[in-house]
Amino acid sequence: MNKIERRKIAELAAMYELEPQLRDVYVEGTFDKALVEWILYEGHARTAVVREIDSVDIPLVLAQKYGYPSNNRGRVMALARELETALAVKRNCATCLIDADFDHILGTRHALKMLLSTDYSSMELYFFDVRTLAKFLTLVVQGFPKSAESTLREIEKALTDLFAIRLALYNRNWKIPMISFERCCRLSHAGVQLDTKEYIVRLLNAGNRYGQRTEFAREFEECRKTLTGDPRHHIHGHDFLHILSWYVGQHKGQALSEAAMSRSMLACADSNALQKEHMFSQVLIRVV
Repeated sequence: MNKIERRKIAELAAMYELEPQLRDVYVEGTFDKALVEWILYEGHARTAVVREIDSVDIPLVLAQKYGYPSNNRGRVMALARELETALAVKRNCATCLIDADFDHILGTRHALKMLLSTDYSSMELYFFDVRTLAKFLTLVVQGFPKSAESTLREIEKALTDLFAIRLALYNRNWKIPMISFERCCRLSHAGVQLDTKEYIVRLLNAGNRYGQRTEFAREFEECRKTLTGDPRHHIHGHDFLHILSWYVGQHKGQALSEAAMSRSMLACADSNALQKEHMFSQVLIRVV
């Protein structure tokens, strides 16, 4: 397989200075690219090009230099900052999109004109929506015994608990990867029940932090109290797809993979509704 040639930031800056009519949108990954491309197509902004951040040579150390996370989100933020510094005139030639992650909860604001963040915690949460989910359950799953409204209601608490655990890890700056939740989950008449005590024990044991489980449990409870209001601000995108897949499997006997779930959700998206969301409306304004 041929190695993909990544562009240098300096090359991009020079290109945008010479060709100010260009309209590029940079995103974190493949799912985001597919969704944004579709929204732009439906919004008749078909000359704009959506690019994954992997197409640009941005070392993680550059993101770390600015205090950004060491992941694709941090690299997109670093690109926005570097381009704003490099370009003599701030243009709409490049727009950088990131997941909001904890920003809505922590009240974080980013003062970069080339940077936009999702209206909810991540791109996937645009699909935490009755109409989209109803289409998915009807056309993709077929014969599902519960309504979209019931489904969202029954998975929300477990998703919020997982987000609170993620937030507690973030607050403590513990770089512990989340583990699979299935062994700590069950389905009851009230919906998905996550045994958070057991999950935290397993998580901290895997991360060599078992001795600090009591104080972490207190941190989790404090974080959980802050997660009120629109659930789309305090649900993680991968958790949403993962638990929804598990939930469907509990009722139908077989779960869809997260990859199949994400592709199906993209196909069920209501582009007209999404174009009215603030982030997408701003992208469309910038690229026309």
